[in-house]
Amino acid sequence: MKIDSIHPNYINKNFSFKSYSKSGKTENYEYFSTTEFFRLDMNWNSFANFINEKYADIQNVNIICHACSNGEEAYSLALKLISLFGVKAEKFFPIIAKDIDENNIHFAKKGEFNFRYDELLRMENHCGLDLYKFIDVIKSRFGNYLQIKNFLKEKVIFKKANILNDFDNIPAANTVLLCRNFWPYMPAQNQIELAEKLSNKLDNSSIVQIGNFDIAAGVDKLLQNKGFKETYVKGLMKKVIL
Repeated sequence: MKIDSIHPNYINKNFSFKSYSKSGKTENYEYFSTTEFFRLDMNWNSFANFINEKYADIQNVNIICHACSNGEEAYSLALKLISLFGVKAEKFFPIIAKDIDENNIHFAKKGEFNFRYDELLRMENHCGLDLYKFIDVIKSRFGNYLQIKNFLKEKVIFKKANILNDFDNIPAANTVLLCRNFWPYMPAQNQIELAEKLSNKLDNSSIVQIGNFDIAAGVDKLLQNKGFKETYVKGLMKKVIL
């Protein structure tokens, strides 16, 4: 273990965001990064089963997670898919996870996370004791943290990107796009622009997952107006023929 990975200032500032919100700014809006493993605002079992059924006959599925923060959401999805489907989950990998904050991407790749014990219990509930095939719990005099093992790291590729400028890198077909809980930070015109670009880019084999924060702001209605239909999984929108 490198010494900077157990320095107290490193832990306070750079491990996952449990006790503070990390603010950032783009050219025209401010945002806050906050995340955790298996966030409670998503039904992970229903989501994973939905995409497994939808793409049962597809050999390769594109999963893209925008606004991935420090990577816990992407790692959570990888863990869920592996725990449910084993080697059959390989068609969903690698997950491509992107964020506009270069520091977020740096620490996502590093794979070291502070954690709460209720969060670790939630991870065990989702993955069983197989969880410890993919993570280590590291104990130090400065505090305990999770270390993602290389096998799980290899399932996720992290890149810096702003979704508004990244459409050339989003495949039109068989794409699962997670873009959760950042829409309300954008000006209304950017939200409309994003919804229109998603509608124009994705075909009817692709789906978009938004979050509770987005739904509270009416983003689900915006997407419905642009040609998406809500599924039985909350916040999961599928493209339909207009």
